[in-house]
Amino acid sequence: MDGKMSSLSEEENQIIYSYLENNDVFLIIATKFQLEMIQKFGHEKICVDSTHGTTEYDLLTTLVVVDEYGNGFPCCLCFTKKKDTITWITFFTKVKERTGNINTKVFMSDDDPAFYNNAWCNVMGNAEHKLLCSWHVDHYLRQTTLKQNWLKN
Repeated sequence: MDGKMSSLSEEENQIIYSYLENNDVFLIIATKFQLEMIQKFGHEKICVDSTHGTTEYDLLTTLVVVDEYGNGFPCCLCFTKKKDTITWITFFTKVKERTGNINTKVFMSDDDPAFYNNAWCNVMGNAEHKLLCSWHVDHYLRQTTLKQNWLKN
């Protein structure tokens, strides 16, 4: 990365992890305050959301906590083209190195097992509850309803 960023202390540097080779990018960014928010609120709820189909690049994944007012607060941004288990294990491990272990009660993400089953549980441990994000619940219900209506006809 840039020489100025590499000269910052670990506390000042917002880049938690960076890897760039050929056409492969992997960048994890969080401020000190964002990491403190994970420590403060991550034990209740952690949400991991990716920008599926919103751009041609599909690079952004965000780790979000819910604050004391019930608002989602983005705590960590991950830019990567890869969406595999090793990538998410690296992501959660790098967060853990800065925040300590997060034993959350609720983990919410999409239905990709790479996020929760293969990565989060491996790095942070099991959550009491695993929830699907509302988009995936709605998508599943719509597909099921359409299928049932088609079978009736």
